[in-house]
Amino acid sequence: MTVGLATILCWTALVPSAPQEAKPQKAAEPPAKKSASGPDIDWSKLQLPGEGYAEKLRSAVAEEKDSAGLRATVSVVPNAYRYYMALGFEELKRASYGKVELKKKLAELYSKHKGEKGKALFFVTLSSDGGKNHHFLQSAAKDHVMLKDKTKRTISVSGEDPKPSFAQWRVFEQQANQRNMLQKKLSEFTKLSFRFTTSYREGEKEPMTLSFKDLVRVTDKREEQKTDFRAFEGINVGLKQISSSDWKSQIVPEIQFTLYPGRWHMPDPPEGFDELLSALENS
Repeated sequence: MTVGLATILCWTALVPSAPQEAKPQKAAEPPAKKSASGPDIDWSKLQLPGEGYAEKLRSAVAEEKDSAGLRATVSVVPNAYRYYMALGFEELKRASYGKVELKKKLAELYSKHKGEKGKALFFVTLSSDGGKNHHFLQSAAKDHVMLKDKTKRTISVSGEDPKPSFAQWRVFEQQANQRNMLQKKLSEFTKLSFRFTTSYREGEKEPMTLSFKDLVRVTDKREEQKTDFRAFEGINVGLKQISSSDWKSQIVPEIQFTLYPGRWHMPDPPEGFDELLSALENS
């Protein structure tokens, strides 16, 4: 049988062609990762924020009061984390590190202070007016501080300057019908500074009461005793001896501050401060 050329061409058109192997497609590249709070910092062009912000934070809320020759000065930083980071930025700026070392130091700074988030920072200075007045701690500084709102708050004290130095003192207590000799462990100070933190959420408005209690004042009245026997109060620092008509009368009346967190406001940060914080938190 003779098959025509036209018939062969027809059959060829009807036979399905072998499937061609699909060429692999290049996967789409993911979009560049950005910080949740904004664009990433270009570390090669990093400039630390200007100085002075830490001091502005520290002086934003400040009060002072006096009692029995003792002055208590208190300043509050509502955001301890921002304060310590601002202070760290300023120290690093003065150190003039190179870019690579600076990035390392910034990471160390963040790691050190990230635990201060959610805390308020209090700076305290207790100053004696001196002269014939002598002021003492009876215990660790934290035991002389009470902070409360609806309940007593937990505080963490640090940075005591100078460090309290306790010694044994003898107290000769001469009351109307009896004489006692007491042993008291005391630390004398003319000026004592320390700081403490407590948990705090921005937006809290419940008033706080800050009290300094159980501090001691002894007034040296030995000269007055020569003409007035009732002036039974004196001190011999060298022998560590105190004379008193009643030890309870030597306790400084409680120094109390009422603080209003709802009125606390922080100054605006310098340019680049928040951006740098964000970069460290998201790196």
